[in-house]
Amino acid sequence: MKRSILVLLAISIAGCSEPDDQVENISAALSTMLRFEKALAVYRLDLSSYPSTEDGLEALVKSPAPAENWNGPYIQGDVPLDPWGKQYNYEHGAEIFRITTAGPDGEFDNQDDLVTEQKVRTESET
Repeated sequence: MKRSILVLLAISIAGCSEPDDQVENISAALSTMLRFEKALAVYRLDLSSYPSTEDGLEALVKSPAPAENWNGPYIQGDVPLDPWGKQYNYEHGAEIFRITTAGPDGEFDNQDDLVTEQKVRTESET
């Protein structure tokens, strides 16, 4: 399975008032996103598919209806917020799933977003 981690950061770490904190926050966010990917892989093994965009990462904590083979929770506790106190975004498309966080500014679709993408295997590829 092909994995892409896109770190779209145009913030100047050197220009931040607390550059070590930003580096730690970015590292923590990416680490959490990779934990989500691992949990999603186990979810897929159990249910033969990834959660829908609508079910989101919450499907790792609570069984989406109907989910006959759901053996979770796949992560402990509630779905964590990113280091900046915002929710992670999960999207499942025909060929990939994507996890994003808006990054330090809390706004999506700009240069400080953090993104992980995973190619979704089709039945013919398994």
